[in-house]
Amino acid sequence: METIEIVGEKGEIVHEDIKLLMKENALEFLPKKPWHAGKYRFKIAAYLEDLAGNNLNRPFDRDIKLQQKNENDFVEREFVIGKQ
Repeated sequence: METIEIVGEKGEIVHEDIKLLMKENALEFLPKKPWHAGKYRFKIAAYLEDLAGNNLNRPFDRDIKLQQKNENDFVEREFVIGKQ
C-alpha cells in the first residue's frame, strides 16, 4: 500500500483507502475527499514485484550480461477527472 499514490496537478497527495480485490489482481482506490476536476498522476513504485520477481523496471528472467537501461523510482500515468 505504501508503493502506490495519486498526486494532484499542484503536487498534493490524494489521501485514500486502498483495497485489493479479486485475489489481489485488482485495486480499488477510494479518496477520502471528493474528486475535484483536474489532472492527476497515478504513481507506483517501480520496485514493486510479483511472485516471480518481475518489476516495473525489468523482468526477472533478463540476460544480466546485457547493459540495462536506467531504472526509475516510480512509474507514472496521468489521468483527468472532469472536463478540461
